[in-house]
Amino acid sequence: MTEIPDFRDLVQDVTPHMGRDETLPMLCGIKVEADDRHLYLVATDRYTLAVTRRAAPGIGTWTTFLDTDDVKAITALGRIARLRRIDLEHDGHHLTARVGTHALTLDTKDVEGVPSWRPLVRKALAAKPQDAPQIVLNARMLARWGHHLRWGEEPLLMWATGPRTPLVIVRGEDFVGLHMPVRVSLPDEDERPRRDAARTAWTQALTAERPALAA
Repeated sequence: MTEIPDFRDLVQDVTPHMGRDETLPMLCGIKVEADDRHLYLVATDRYTLAVTRRAAPGIGTWTTFLDTDDVKAITALGRIARLRRIDLEHDGHHLTARVGTHALTLDTKDVEGVPSWRPLVRKALAAKPQDAPQIVLNARMLARWGHHLRWGEEPLLMWATGPRTPLVIVRGEDFVGLHMPVRVSLPDEDERPRRDAARTAWTQALTAERPALAA
């Protein structure tokens, strides 16, 4: 068994990024990887991708996939744990999570088509930050990055690599994410009209004479 002190937080980091389209089962869950040094949890719906990890020396080298039902079950165990540790063990065929006298054993799954996240993250991190002229993001997806964070937690560091490439999102040393921008069709791929229109409208509003307040 390997102790993971805040496994519940790891699950909460990535569950908002799980896919919901049941015709794409390889996206509807969490990929769990261990490399004998760290435990990684990964989820993506192709629009956002989140990777979180914790140091776990000696945990072994293995991988499994938690589908939607598995995630619900292990989340329930996390609620039991609250601030207590969760112990994990993988025997090659099963993943067992234990909290005190409570234990949950899940079959190891290898779902075909699960995205290879490492090349995607490596490529995004290698790209040089750019002052992109305009990046359009889905507001609901943007909320995924901080839905469960408490006041005073590590802030999010973000940088753009271009208007058509993922926004990179980092929190501390153990969390990295990618957020694909919304593709906006504009004449001749010129993004200035949209930005300039918003700037003009607000500049006019902010420089207009202030109306008299009602008595």
